[in-house]
Formats: sequence, C-alpha cells, structure tokens
Amino acid sequence: MSVNLDIFKELLMDYEDDVLTYSDMIEFRDKLKDIKDDVERKMDQYEAD
Repeated sequence: MSVNLDIFKELLMDYEDDVLTYSDMIEFRDKLKDIKDDVERKMDQYEAD
C-alpha cells in the first residue's frame, strides 16, 4: 500500500511562480486537504490489515 507522491510534485509545480492569489490559496488548501484525506485513508487501510 502506498501513496502517490507525484500529487505533491504536481501541486508544487502548479504554483512554481511563488505568488499565490487568494483564489490560488483556496485551491491549494483544498488540494492539500484531498492529499491529507488520501494519506489518512491509506493509513487506516494499512492499520486494518
């Protein structure tokens, strides 16, 4: 069981200009939440096995 870290690379590349607008920050936050939820699901599955 593993987590695809390419999601992090893609996320950072989306914002490589180093300047986030307010709407960018909202989108960034939401994507981070999705990543966090995915990691927690994988951990729960691992612990259940």
